[in-house]
Amino acid sequence: MAITSTKEGTTITLQVSGILNWDQRGGFMQAITGAGPGFNYIVDLSETENIESAGLGMLLMMREMCGGGKADITLKNANAQVREVMKMAQFSQLFRLV
Repeated sequence: MAITSTKEGTTITLQVSGILNWDQRGGFMQAITGAGPGFNYIVDLSETENIESAGLGMLLMMREMCGGGKADITLKNANAQVREVMKMAQFSQLFRLV
């Protein structure tokens, strides 16, 4: 389980591996330290096995830190299970899902 981030210009990409849950909070917070409006964020979930309610909460917190409704955040490459959880939480209304 790990979260890594890379920055290229105004795009910050987070790669989430394993299960996005409370145990990953420290790594997630470190990865988004300094987050704010003006950047494009991509959260790559291709290596994410599952997402728990705490993980959904961290994504919501990231959205608020990045400008709320004006935030440019894309959640991509989620597997069917993660996509279903995000669908039930109506994340498609808050994030770009690809």
